Amino acid sequence: MKKLVRGGTVVAASGIFMADVLIEGDKIAGIGHFDDLGDSASEKELEIIDAQDCIIVPGGIDAHTHIDFPLKGFRSNDDYWSGTCSAVAGGTTTIAVFLPAPRTDESLAENIRGARIAGDENVVSDYCFQQTLSSLSPSMLGEIPRLVAAGYPGFKVFLGSDIAMNDRDILRVMEILRKCGGQLLVNGGNLGMEQFATGALTSAERADLSNYGRNRPEVIEAEGLSRAAYLARLTGMPIYAVHISSAQALGEIKKARAAGCSVVAETCPQYLLLSDGKYKLNYQEALKYTLNPPLRDRSNFEPLWSGLAEGSLDIVSSDHCPFNLHGQKDQSPSDFLKVPNGLPGIEPRLLLLYSEGVCAHRLSLRRFVEVVSTNPAKYLGLYPRKGTIVAGSDADIAIIDTRPDVIFSKRSMFERNDYTPYESMPRHGTIRATLVRGEVVFDAERGIIAQKGFGRYLPRFFGKST
Repeated sequence: MKKLVRGGTVVAASGIFMADVLIEGDKIAGIGHFDDLGDSASEKELEIIDAQDCIIVPGGIDAHTHIDFPLKGFRSNDDYWSGTCSAVAGGTTTIAVFLPAPRTDESLAENIRGARIAGDENVVSDYCFQQTLSSLSPSMLGEIPRLVAAGYPGFKVFLGSDIAMNDRDILRVMEILRKCGGQLLVNGGNLGMEQFATGALTSAERADLSNYGRNRPEVIEAEGLSRAAYLARLTGMPIYAVHISSAQALGEIKKARAAGCSVVAETCPQYLLLSDGKYKLNYQEALKYTLNPPLRDRSNFEPLWSGLAEGSLDIVSSDHCPFNLHGQKDQSPSDFLKVPNGLPGIEPRLLLLYSEGVCAHRLSLRRFVEVVSTNPAKYLGLYPRKGTIVAGSDADIAIIDTRPDVIFSKRSMFERNDYTPYESMPRHGTIRATLVRGEVVFDAERGIIAQKGFGRYLPRFFGKST
């Protein structure tokens, strides 16, 4: 059956205009005005999707999520079913899932295989993987190129934290990935500086969340990104910098690019909207905002928004890694370093950026679409199949009703977590419907419509270098 998304404002690669979007099967068939089609004798074979008073945008692509992720003795709350239900309820149609580093007795391929089984059976959005590396064994030297050739090109390394790789091994990973056409994502940090910072905290200070930011000050993130850029310049390997949280870190990105380093830079809504003032709340409330990098001083908001608007920041991802307040985050009341760090965010990402970016005149509507959909699609190698509304692309569409002025509330969200860090925050608009490959998977009135396993894994391929 054909579908016609009718009467909205389309944000397409060719411009922003009032139009209908015609869908045939899983592809976009055309953009224009199809009044005669709706009135023809074949109307019974045409499903009309009302988009009046709405904007029609490419489905969101969240390039940084954690699903069923182990951390500090706990597992993040969302599995592939609940996580992707939350995604499509928020207008996101494709997610990149970061896999944990494999166990010592497990190969990279085995780690991926187990996640594929869980994902393929449960997802309602499309998805792909990014694999975390915490070490580089001899077997991995041969395994990484094979995985890249099989459609798993993305690998993430930490320059800090307890799973940090040393610079020599990072250089080896860069060299391997550059030659075989893979991608490298870097988490800025410095293990020695982190150990110094946490070691300076007394036991009493570690029980007081007003000190939380001291365990990962801005300078540590900035140093790690600077070092990653120098390593990348040495090997000629492009890098993707995850969750930029401060103006200082963004400054290092700009310096790296000026020196000739190819860097894609990501930030997240929490670093644009939530400040470290949250750590001054009572302990139970402040626990909701424990994550790494930690929230920063609000003076960083506008430099990051400006970076998004002018292009020094490329992508807004959620870094979705949810842990319940009750039964998970609240289990270490005397030491915040033992609290599983991460926030839920896969569902509100698009509407946060639309409301606080577009409606607040920080971002143009076109730039909004670029940072939440088009640019992630390009980085992931999925464009123009995804990330744009054009004939021949997958019919991945989010329909945003711009009229309602409401608030974010956990009670109305699909995320499994027992809280949202954006509780009671005003917002403009709501998701009226989300389509994945031409099928309505979420509808504001009916909720989640798709069946488990409707989503597909997306193999990704890039050219080799010499």
